[in-house]
Amino acid sequence: MRALLALLTLTAALPGQQPKDGKIAFAVQDSAGNPIGGALILLRGSTTGEVSKEVMRHGVSDAGGVLRFENLANGYYRVESHAAGRQLDPSDEVQIQIEGPKASVSRGLRLLRRPVVTGRVINELGVPVFNAQVELLRRSTNEGKATVVSQGQASTDDRGVFRIAVQEPGRYWVKASATEASFPRGSAPLPTGVVLHPGSPDLLGALPLDLRWDQPEVRIDLALPRAPRTNLIVAIVSGPDQRPCTRCRYSLERVEGPYSYPIVGGNTSNRPGFDYRGIPVGDYRIYVEDYDRHRGWWAVAEAGLAEGGATEVLVATRPPVMLAGRVVLEEPPAKVLEQNREREDAVSISVNGVGRTFFSGGPEAIQHLTLSLDDLRFQLGPEPPERFQLQVYVQHGNAYVAGVRRQGRALESSMLDLAEPGPWTDLEVRVRFDPANLQIRVPVENALDPATQVAWVALTPDPQTNPFGKPAESMCSPDGGCRLPPSPPGRYWAIAVAGAKPPGSLDLRDPEVRTKLKAWGRQLDLQPGENPAVELQPVPAKQLAGLGG
Repeated sequence: MRALLALLTLTAALPGQQPKDGKIAFAVQDSAGNPIGGALILLRGSTTGEVSKEVMRHGVSDAGGVLRFENLANGYYRVESHAAGRQLDPSDEVQIQIEGPKASVSRGLRLLRRPVVTGRVINELGVPVFNAQVELLRRSTNEGKATVVSQGQASTDDRGVFRIAVQEPGRYWVKASATEASFPRGSAPLPTGVVLHPGSPDLLGALPLDLRWDQPEVRIDLALPRAPRTNLIVAIVSGPDQRPCTRCRYSLERVEGPYSYPIVGGNTSNRPGFDYRGIPVGDYRIYVEDYDRHRGWWAVAEAGLAEGGATEVLVATRPPVMLAGRVVLEEPPAKVLEQNREREDAVSISVNGVGRTFFSGGPEAIQHLTLSLDDLRFQLGPEPPERFQLQVYVQHGNAYVAGVRRQGRALESSMLDLAEPGPWTDLEVRVRFDPANLQIRVPVENALDPATQVAWVALTPDPQTNPFGKPAESMCSPDGGCRLPPSPPGRYWAIAVAGAKPPGSLDLRDPEVRTKLKAWGRQLDLQPGENPAVELQPVPAKQLAGLGG
């Protein structure tokens, strides 16, 4: 027996093994302090010690809103939680440390109710419209460019009723639409069209809704007006032989001032094109992509719809775009040249899609190519007509893109809009090696918990004066230190947010966002090669409500 006890004691003390006697108790409540039963809680973490292990545990709160996790090893644990129609308060970044024998932690979790928009869609006679498409649109910015993005949609049922749960608060437009294409061709019982709350055919004349956490459901009725007497007829041809395209996808977007938003979309089949009646009068942009014989061929066309007649448009696709040129290294340090002389991958160049568009479906690294110092010529592609950010990395050197020339003319930034007329095969990308090294600190007393990361920081270049600057972001450590990569010289706007990175889109290039956060932001003019130190007071997370949309 003594031998067995000695063996058990020795096993418990083996390196990398820890006692698993820690406990965490959660109490899940709503914003009024009422318990929430049935909430899912996910615990992710990594143990501390000689051997770190990943841990994942999950469970559901009981009727009193309580859930306990036991037999936890020492380590750091992050918490996720949600219930039907509710999610964890985004200002409550939950990270828990278990340290010491028999450690026990109690933690409250507050789940907020998501905003909901519901109501009915009727026609001009007050009759419910079945299968009308209702969509929430939200203002956004993409590299400082104003856009409108879809943030939720639903179809009406046989009562004309719709219901959309929003993922986060903000300002939204509500759009309802029904087109004759929803019925057997030519047999729509009543002409239908497009309307934005409270009754406008135009986005700029609509009234947006300001949605917030824990508010009652927002109920609105939308009355579709009798559609205008418009008829849009589009024929699509594709490929080098410009044959009718029976397997193309398309999107028709309304253009209003700086904004555009989709009205209808779909795929061609036996008919190499599409036609819709009752589309509102105005200016439109047509996006087309071939996904069959000539995959990747694309087109962007313009159309203006007027009342009382047919508008006919022929759309012809073109091939994807090739990018080619050379990289020019300006005054590279001798150490960089020496260490890279024999490397085949001394320099890498890439183009990265910027923002979600019809063609890309989402931002992603599209192309990446490595070069040697002996030959800095590159060829990338073919690419769709997206906006791309050129990036260059040099081994053993802090390099950045300082200028781009196309056919001998300087471009305004390293952002390439391939929808503009080509060619794009004579690019000169100039690279420098004298970035600034900014050091940011956030006062430690603003930490919500000593075990949590104190803040998220962001550095955003001013688009007017610093077009080649790079945005950067970082989470700060518990001591308030925030590590950012070397930055190209120029003017920037820096900000810190208490707790975690805010959810959703928070584009600091948006002048409206910067105005609202002016009291906490800091303008910085970084000089080549300097190493400035800056202290930032963080924005309270609740101050961000409604921003980014």
